[in-house]
Amino acid sequence: MKIKLIFWVFLLFVNSLFSKNLINTELLHYAENCPQVLKKDLNKLVAYLKKPTKDQSEAVEVFFYWITKNVAYDVKGLADGSYLTQESKPLETGVAVCQGYADLLKDMCVVAKIDCYVIVGYAKERFANTRANYKDTNHAWNMVKVDGVYKIVDATWGSGYVRDDIFYAELEISNLFAEPNYLLEKRLPSDPRWQLKDYPISLGAFAKYDSVQTMLSKATIYYNYKDSIQVFENLDSNHQAIATAMSAYRFNPTIPLVQELANTYYRAAYDHSKEGCSPNELNIAIVYYKKAIDWYNELEDEEKKKEHKKSCYRGIAFAQYLLK
Repeated sequence: MKIKLIFWVFLLFVNSLFSKNLINTELLHYAENCPQVLKKDLNKLVAYLKKPTKDQSEAVEVFFYWITKNVAYDVKGLADGSYLTQESKPLETGVAVCQGYADLLKDMCVVAKIDCYVIVGYAKERFANTRANYKDTNHAWNMVKVDGVYKIVDATWGSGYVRDDIFYAELEISNLFAEPNYLLEKRLPSDPRWQLKDYPISLGAFAKYDSVQTMLSKATIYYNYKDSIQVFENLDSNHQAIATAMSAYRFNPTIPLVQELANTYYRAAYDHSKEGCSPNELNIAIVYYKKAIDWYNELEDEEKKKEHKKSCYRGIAFAQYLLK
């Protein structure tokens, strides 16, 4: 009798462990049967996909199914670097690298009025040769806030895998609302707040160990991620971008992340220095252009440094002109 009881308790445990990762076949089939013509209009596509859903969680789920069934990984773009110079338009082309997958899910969530962030970070051995020296980020996924709870979605890894430079479509449901520990085994956010851990894993531990439990056992610095996310939510988009870039740089102070931080300040400055902006916005723009210059000064490539700073000085001059 005791053995039977232990067996049933074990079954209940296993069921609870994997029940979060069961495929909703009704939503999957609905996404698969979505008319292809709707790809031409994101608003209509989202409206169609949302019809059978009961809450935000199901809406994100059906978006995930649709993306994984309609977007293939851009193996060629990654191999020849063309994805870097071409704007990712997965709705038009049907292909994308991780950034395109993540951006598309965010765009769908924006239309559906669901909070969603694109998370960039470091990934181990998945698509092509992605395990690197971690001087720069190499993967992107999403964090969605559904029904008040933050959940992890990786539509790229959920769509299939690459082997011998060929993409094989295969739905991997564990990447929908992924358990944080499951994600951290192979993927580490560049901004520690999105680890959803009070003792975040260091990049060094992530690079050295394969077991997430070992990585977590090495974490010693306390980080109140809940308060950090709450503060982050109250920022506007430009300040969120700056906060993310600054956090990523502090987590891993490398030259590529210095440039991303400088670029983030530049983009924020540009947004605050358009015609029609208030004097306060223009003054903020000047401050941000100057901060961008400070960070561009940290670059090692003198030509890049000169080119970027020149753009900043032009931006300052234009903002000052508008102030007059």
